[in-house]
Amino acid sequence: MPRKARKKSSMNVYHVILRGINQQIIFEDKHDHVQFTLHAGLERVPGVYPWSSYEAYVVTDASFIDVDRVLELFSSHRECMDYLNTDSDEKCMEHVSSYRMSDRAALNVIREQTPCISPSDFQHLELYTRNQYLKMLHHAGISKRQLSRLTGISRTVIDKAVRGV
Repeated sequence: MPRKARKKSSMNVYHVILRGINQQIIFEDKHDHVQFTLHAGLERVPGVYPWSSYEAYVVTDASFIDVDRVLELFSSHRECMDYLNTDSDEKCMEHVSSYRMSDRAALNVIREQTPCISPSDFQHLELYTRNQYLKMLHHAGISKRQLSRLTGISRTVIDKAVRGV
């Protein structure tokens, strides 16, 4: 019996355990982890978050965390600490608005960027040309579901066209 779907977080932030789906690595290195906690708003100052490994870098001994591999990336312990305490404008988990284009606006984009006026026009295009138009329209902000509805082409075909399969 399948598990129930997770409830969507209003902040789009979820609990991060140790690994992703199929045991995939979530953080490539300690820098990724620190940047994640800072950008996710889990901590404003390194080390405040209760499960942060920051303290292991401050006090480099008597820790069960092996910090040597990360410290080797810096010329000195001081350089590492300066780096960890530097604000970054790197984008990580900033909220991205999920704007949904209206069908009317989507049809205008289709008419402006393609020679197609009706759904049947898309179905008569040469395959490569049709797929290029679908990819371009998706990148212009029209969802795959909406493209399917407005062009009469199945979502599976649109998905393959967008992915370039």
